[in-house]
Amino acid sequence: MLLSAQLWEDEPESDDDNDDDEQLESIDNVSVNINGDDSGNDDNSHGNDEDEEDESTFVPDDNTSESDSDTSDTGPVNPTYALNIGELMKKGRTVITTIRKSGILHDAVRNIAYDSSINVDLILDMRIRWNSSYNMLNRLFVFQSVLEELYVQIDSLSGVTKRQREKLMSAYLSNSDWALLQSLQFVLERFSDATELISGKSYPTISIVYAVKLSLHHFLNDLTDDINVSIIKQMLLAEFDRYMTLPVNSKETDIISAAALLDPSTHDILQLDDKKAAEKFLILEV
Repeated sequence: MLLSAQLWEDEPESDDDNDDDEQLESIDNVSVNINGDDSGNDDNSHGNDEDEEDESTFVPDDNTSESDSDTSDTGPVNPTYALNIGELMKKGRTVITTIRKSGILHDAVRNIAYDSSINVDLILDMRIRWNSSYNMLNRLFVFQSVLEELYVQIDSLSGVTKRQREKLMSAYLSNSDWALLQSLQFVLERFSDATELISGKSYPTISIVYAVKLSLHHFLNDLTDDINVSIIKQMLLAEFDRYMTLPVNSKETDIISAAALLDPSTHDILQLDDKKAAEKFLILEV
């Protein structure tokens, strides 16, 4: 659970970093949780954060390099790599919360964004919801050039406190940081698409579950030339198999397979064993 344990924090709006060791079993929510743009957070909380707990204590190495990413197709994932991902997510949240809690910083970001024709705000993710983390990363990338300009202007902004500057500087995202976050965004996008597909209300979805699970399993097993993407997939695969692979011949498995068998859009993708099991289940039920 290396990645799922590092990807979220208890309170997205809080600057508290003391829950790093919490083990979050979140993959079971990947297909049932849909997250709105603001993830249930208040976009209007812009105030002075002088009394907040200092998050500047974490300054992860900027060496998210191949030495930390070294792995083989079958070997274990380096735990340091998972920690790097967790630290980068923290850095992203620190940037967002610092800006959202300061009226001066928020106005500065909005002015820069306006010049770039960006008419949305930064958003935070919600604990245990992979989709909201994907949404947060999407929005963060929209603001990438805006944030770079903010760092150029930070020393000249009147009213910004020393502590706010320190927090922003401690959470500065380098080019290698952005590259790793982009790889994470790429992997999480498939889960976001899957969630949207099986959350439809105008068509039957139980038969689609079979196709979605099969597709996600193939996706996570497909290791690419991008070492970042491949390692993230490896970290997610174990959790996916743990929570999403139902026992053979279980009632749930039989119902999903039977629904897929009866649905013309999924009938042809059933694996032979699943098809036989579905036929047997239907005969017994009838």
